[in-house]
Amino acid sequence: MQDLANEWYYVHMNKKWIVGSILVLALIWGAALRLYNIGEQSYWIDEAYSIAIAEAISQHGYPLLGSGEVIWRSSVYHYLLAVPVAVFGTSELSARILSIGIGVLTILLVGYISKKWFSPKVAIIVMVLMSFSYWEIAWSRQARMYILFQLLFWLAVFLFERWQNKKIHLLWFVLVTILTIVTHRFGFLLPWFFVLALYLRWAAGNAIMQSWKFIAGYVGIIIGSVIISGLVLKYVLGYMLPFDYWQHYTQFMFAEYGVIALLAIAGILIMIKNTHLNTMALWLIGMMFIGLGIFSYDIQLLQYRYLFVLLPALYLSASYFISRLPRQKIVIPLVVVVLAVLAPSMQLLPQSHYYLESDKPSSDLSYKSFTPQPDFKAAYKAIAEYNPEVLITPYPAVTKLYSEKNDDYALAIDLTGTGAGINDYEVYTNTPIITVEVLKEIRGEKKSGVVLVDYLAQKRINNDIRQYIETELTPIYSDSNHDWSSIALYAW
Repeated sequence: MQDLANEWYYVHMNKKWIVGSILVLALIWGAALRLYNIGEQSYWIDEAYSIAIAEAISQHGYPLLGSGEVIWRSSVYHYLLAVPVAVFGTSELSARILSIGIGVLTILLVGYISKKWFSPKVAIIVMVLMSFSYWEIAWSRQARMYILFQLLFWLAVFLFERWQNKKIHLLWFVLVTILTIVTHRFGFLLPWFFVLALYLRWAAGNAIMQSWKFIAGYVGIIIGSVIISGLVLKYVLGYMLPFDYWQHYTQFMFAEYGVIALLAIAGILIMIKNTHLNTMALWLIGMMFIGLGIFSYDIQLLQYRYLFVLLPALYLSASYFISRLPRQKIVIPLVVVVLAVLAPSMQLLPQSHYYLESDKPSSDLSYKSFTPQPDFKAAYKAIAEYNPEVLITPYPAVTKLYSEKNDDYALAIDLTGTGAGINDYEVYTNTPIITVEVLKEIRGEKKSGVVLVDYLAQKRINNDIRQYIETELTPIYSDSNHDWSSIALYAW
């Protein structure tokens, strides 16, 4: 009997050691993927703005920009970013290392949530999948708030569930919810998720989960959240509604995450059949529909990155399905390995460049969403070699990161394409905006000058000045290695 007990202990502990070792290796490799050549890819425009805000905080204690304006947007993230920027400077490593650390913490958090909601097996699977998720890696390599937003968002969701089950005090989830909303305005989705969870708990407690009354209430909350949010955004905040990006978002999700989405749907269906998990399944799928609905019909800008905060719901559900596969030793590890190697949403090998969300130019969608990521490093190297007397770009905040010379003038650019936010000066650096008339005068006064124009600026600066630059100045450098990210220098 003792021998049998010893053998069981040896096999059991040996199995735990093997699984634990695989998980640790996956986490280490996931962290390495996030860190690999982190300084190789140029900052993109939004990263430069985040760094400008962080620098302002490190200098003044609050986000007072060079123009005198104060931007409190995403202040939780920018206060955190101010620390490495103040201590280590504005290199890509020092500014992006915060997101790398938060990205690893997010893997651990979602794994912990999976363990509490489902099982240790689900936790292991979800951590492996998130370690190799292309989008999780890519957004963990950006000096932007999105990975922190995802972390706080799911921490708030988890703490609300814990509070519902009387595991923690109300104060904790309220505090994290506030931090989430302050980190990104889309934190306002959380109250809708909480309302849905309360309704599901009430319906389960009153045994009406199988009735048409319940279904009507469930669908009503999802549709009502979209309608009420839209009314608030339109009549309180002045958004120009309605929009319809449903096809864009759903097409993107199934193009990039089709396999994971199908596995998630299968996991949801299995959960619904489980009496102990049907409310969790309905909560997860409800979160996805509320988020997709509000992003599709209430938010003016079309950006696929908005879906990033919802991604753990897919991984949780897909991992639950995988955990329910046949229990032969090889099946589950084999499925996870095949996903990691073959799924287009996964990244197993290290790479230096991660392109973010963009529609293909050949897409059949009439309106395209894109995130420009020009090779600013190479462009500013060319500027340094030309050594102009005058430098003009749409993004003086980027110039501060890559050039010893500041912009003399800035091109006025409508960044969002909505016509909002154009001033006589660039907000982050207080660089004066140039007009065609002033550019003509400068050409007569200065012997040399360079104007930088990328794809975004080409589409969203004033047509008169764009035409003048393209027809009257001499192109000296261009790069169009990636869709939506071309960049050119014009000189006189």
